[in-house]
Parts: sequence; structure tokens; C-alpha cells
Amino acid sequence: MPSRLFPALPHRLAFMVIMAVLLACGTAGKDAHARNVRVRGNMDSLISFELSKTVIDTDAASTFHLSFVVPKSYSSPTFSQVVHDFNLQFTPQPDKQTTYTDNRGNEIVEGQWNTPPSAVTAQVRFKAANTTKLGTLRSTAPFPVVNIPREAVDYLFGSEQVQTDDLRIRDLARELTTGAQTQYDAVQRICEWIVDNVRYVNPPQRFDALFSLDTGTGNCQNFSHLAAALMRTVGIPVRVVNGITLDEPYDIALSGDVMRTRMGLGRHSWIEVWFPDLGWTPYNPQSTAMFIANRFIRIEVGLDNRETVNDSKVKWITRRGSTRRPNVQEVFASEFGSDSVSLTGKEYADGPLKRLMLPVVEAGTTVAAIPDSDPPAQEGRKTGQKARRHAGKTTEPYATYPAKPPRSKPRTTTGKAGKTQLKKGAAVALGNMDFPQNIDFSTYSDAPETLNGVMTLNRNFMVETAEYATTRLRQYAQVFTLPRALSLKDISLALHRYGGGGSLWIDLMEDDAGKPGELVATSEIIPVSGISMRPGYRWVTFPFKLHTASLGQNTLTLKSGNYWIGLGYTGDPVINWFFTYGKPVGPEGGTRFRDALLSDWGGALSYEFNYRVRGVVR
Repeated sequence: MPSRLFPALPHRLAFMVIMAVLLACGTAGKDAHARNVRVRGNMDSLISFELSKTVIDTDAASTFHLSFVVPKSYSSPTFSQVVHDFNLQFTPQPDKQTTYTDNRGNEIVEGQWNTPPSAVTAQVRFKAANTTKLGTLRSTAPFPVVNIPREAVDYLFGSEQVQTDDLRIRDLARELTTGAQTQYDAVQRICEWIVDNVRYVNPPQRFDALFSLDTGTGNCQNFSHLAAALMRTVGIPVRVVNGITLDEPYDIALSGDVMRTRMGLGRHSWIEVWFPDLGWTPYNPQSTAMFIANRFIRIEVGLDNRETVNDSKVKWITRRGSTRRPNVQEVFASEFGSDSVSLTGKEYADGPLKRLMLPVVEAGTTVAAIPDSDPPAQEGRKTGQKARRHAGKTTEPYATYPAKPPRSKPRTTTGKAGKTQLKKGAAVALGNMDFPQNIDFSTYSDAPETLNGVMTLNRNFMVETAEYATTRLRQYAQVFTLPRALSLKDISLALHRYGGGGSLWIDLMEDDAGKPGELVATSEIIPVSGISMRPGYRWVTFPFKLHTASLGQNTLTLKSGNYWIGLGYTGDPVINWFFTYGKPVGPEGGTRFRDALLSDWGGALSYEFNYRVRGVVR
């Protein structure tokens, strides 16, 4: 995903970007209470979107195909999009162009070249009026779900990536939903478990539900597949959605702060859950329930991401004797003609350990008769006598049940050695260290699949998520916690240089009541000219040595506690810093920002930068 860059102007100003560190011995620095954030308000935007796709070496094929899905207008209880002025242009024109609708209702346009040229280009343009409206939702849908219409029944089945027949998935789904009497509560329990127990990584080794259950990791496809598997197993229809997310940030006024959320510009997978009284309702299992932001563009739906493959699909038959294969470059661009956002949120201690955003929901059941032959229904009645029951409806916050299983401790990225690394004298490498290194996001693709001599390249979900970290407009900050004393060697940041010059360094600061405080030490200064401009992100290392002789030591030893790490700079460097969706390592409230020259760190960020801290335990 190419990031939007602002013009860099000459200036001399030090900025701070703060990283989080959690050691494997526990969750020091984590907030002790749960975090359901109930959001109210509206988002209305007019968006111009463009995708440019170029495939070179297409003359290595005897026949070549390229297809796209036409995005449709769509409406749900919380999110709607109205698409107009769709235009798809192939260059050169294909020998044959076909438009058809598949059995999921997706409209597909496919071009075919019988004598392929050396390169084929496609440009997709359209405009979308996207709206997210978050008021109070009301649902009387019971659990187990009854009276499912034919058009939703297909989305109860498992698939290659949504393994509903696996015993582990079936056991977990029933454990999570035991005692739930409303569909809303059953779905919410599953979403909360996923938020707490799956850590975002990209790319994962596999994209199916079981991979995430086994490893506790995955990208957006894994989140969607695991959510779909758990919900379908207990009779809740779920369809998987493929689309585009835009990197325009938005703010939520939250308890005196401003919480800023930002996605990457690129492909994304999420789900829609069918409710008898609400219809298809969008969920982004990574972070939101019952809504998605209007920064999402909905394109294609299906059972899983093995089925929703027609948008941007490349297919060919290799020419006899050729040793080459087509190669793809894909670039996204978006422009907001208008953008009105007014959102307020309030946190409640009734949800997951990590933050989950949702509207205010009133849910209750009016259906008392449930067939005895339905196994989930029988289990629900037995445990429901011991659990707290809904009294007609639940209001904000919704009722929780004693039958709800305990949450697993969220995984961290501290290395395989775990607690053994905390022994005195042990060298440690800590931090949010999982990111796709040295990847050119515009040309990245998975290996092609082969079936009966036909080669296929599907769209990929490798998205560049990065912040322009050396702008003079804003400073970024994130806390980290040391449970034990550490002699600091260096700190590395996942950076990419786009241009400019000057110098970079890291300032280490004390924690002052949850915000950056007094300066502790400064790293060695790194010249910007020494940072590569080749495509991709990689570690840029900042060594720490004490420069004050009176301190009488050559290394910096930090006591246990909270610290802040900051990136300072001079000149006009254009530096992007890679970040990870959610908070895979640091505490939910630990990432902050402030406008330049202001002292109040009143802004919170929904993501975590990628960083590595190395040292020796003392």
C-alpha cells in the first residue's frame, strides 16, 4: 500500500515516537479492566477511487485473462455505500470481454487476450458515497438462531478455509456461546475472544481458521475465517467480504481524549453476520462489531477468501517453451471530495482485554420455543438456568454471563526463550517485531497456483501500514514497560526513507503519569543519507551509549518501570514508520499523539509501531 506523503519543508524540530515493550513474564502495563468502546455519531464521505494494474511479460502466455468485480451499492443497519461512475479500461483492448454474475451475486468483468502483448494495463475508477451511522441498535433475535431464509443458509456451511467440521472449532464455539440467549450476545462473545487471542501478523504462513486457532496469529483473512468458522458452527450465517480500506484517518472523542484510527490503503477482508431482524450486519473482527468505518469499500462476497477471488485475478496458460511468467504491479489511489466525521465513544468494563468498538445495542428475546432436537439449544437451556438471564432486553452495557469462559492471556512477541530471557545476564530482544521486511508492496504477489495447466495469481492482502513520522505537524508516542532492570544496547525502528536529508536519533524519556516526562538519554545520531531508499521497510538501529563522563559508565541501565522512546530529527527527512493493526504487544491506552508545539498528549492511536529493543537483563 503506497502511503500518502505530505511535502517535507526545511525545519529543525525534534519529534517523539514512542514504542511499547512487554516481557513474556506477564502483562505489566496492560490495563486491568475490559474495553468495550460504544460509539455514537456519523461519518459521511464522497470518495474518488482509482486502481492501476499493470501486468508485464504477458507475451509469455498463449492466452491471458484479467478480471475485476464491479462494486455494488449496499446498505446495512450501520454502513452504506452508493457507487456511481464505475469505469474499467483495458489497454490494449482484449480480444474478448465478458460480463457475468456468479452464484453469490458478484458482477464480474473479464478480459481475454488470445495473442497477448508484452504488457496489459487495467484502470478501475469509480466514486462512492459512503456513510456510517451509529445510533442505538435494537435486536430481538434469539440464540440459537431460528427461521433462517434460503439466501442465508449457504453461509452456514464450512469450507477449505472455514473448517466448521473441526472438533476444536466446534468445542470452542459452543464453550464461548453456552448460556447466551440472544444472537447479539453469542456473536459478541466470539468477537471478544478473537480480539484477545489473535495477534495480527502479515504475511501469515496460512490463511485458514485453524491456523489462527493453533498459532494465535493471522492477517485479516485469518480473522475473518476464524470468526466465520466459530459463528457458523453454532448456526449463525456469516459471509466473507473482500474490499479496499482507505488510509484516511478518523477521530473518536473518547473520555477527554481523541482516539485516532487508521487503516492501510489496500485490500482487506471482513465479515457480515445475518440477523433475522437486522439483516446482514458488518463486522471487522480485528477491531469493530456491528459496524465498519466508511473508509471501507465493499467489493466481493462469498463463503471464504478461496471463493472471493475474481477481483483483480490474473489467469494464463504458459506459452510452450517459455521460461517467463507474467509479473504484476498494482497501485491504489483515493481522494476525499468531502469528509464529515462526528464520533464520540465511551469505554465500558464489560468486554475484552483489548479494545473492541461497537454501537450502543439493546438486545432481548421474544422467542421462547426452541426445538428440543437442536443440540446447541439443549445446551443453552441447561446452562442458562445457572447463568444470568436477560429480563426482556439488555441495555448498555449488555449483560455478561458466568458461563463465559475465561480469557486467554494475549500473546506477545518476546522470542521463543520466554521467561528464561529474564535471567540476570541474559541478552534479550523485545518489542513488536513482526512486519514484512524488504517487501515492495506495489509488486508483491504470492506464488501462482496451477490447475490443469492454467496458472492463476489472485489479489494479495499485503498492505503497507505506515505513518509519515517526520512531519512537523504531529508527534507520536507509545509507552513501554520493563518488569526488570535492563542494560540498554540499542533500539531499532522499522523505517523506510522516501527522500530528504538531515539526521535522526532516539530520545529515551521517563514516564510522567502516563505521558512522556524527563529525558533519560539520547541515542547516537544517524545521518538520513545512510538509510536506504530501496523499496521496503527494514530495521534502522540506534545504539545507546552514555556520553556524560561524570556518570562513570559506558552503558545505560534502566530500572524496572515505564519509559517512552522518541524519534528526533533535523533537516527535512521523509521517513515512514511501519505499524501493526491493533496492539499486539503494548497496552491499549499507551499509544498517543499531539500536535506540534503542544504539551498535551491528548490523542490516542489504535495501532502500534514496529520496533525492537535489545539489551542485557540486570
